[in-house]
Amino acid sequence: MHALLAQTAPATGVVGSSAEFWVFCVTAVLAMGTGFSVVVLRNAVHAALMLVVNLFAIAILYALLEAQFLAVVQIIVYAGAIMVLFLFVLMLLGVGSETRFSTRVRGQRTAAVLLGLGLVIL
Repeated sequence: MHALLAQTAPATGVVGSSAEFWVFCVTAVLAMGTGFSVVVLRNAVHAALMLVVNLFAIAILYALLEAQFLAVVQIIVYAGAIMVLFLFVLMLLGVGSETRFSTRVRGQRTAAVLLGLGLVIL
């Protein structure tokens, strides 16, 4: 009976393990959390560092999908080169201190909330 089921089962070619599942779950939560913190954090340096962690998490997800070339390119090009340059510019400009803006555009917050809700609905 077991041999018959093995022959009639669809051959998807996907062999999953529970370790891959848990690595995917942890990495996906890490990627979502760091992506959210990039948007929420007010300090630009902290947001850039969270973006670096996010890029590494995405590289792990690529490796889980057996796209090793994309994982290596993700780390070398994006996390390695571009983010180092971005952090260098942030440190050079001294953006570490928060800058308060005194003027606000009228209706900006309302437009942002409506556009955000429209994006969520889409």
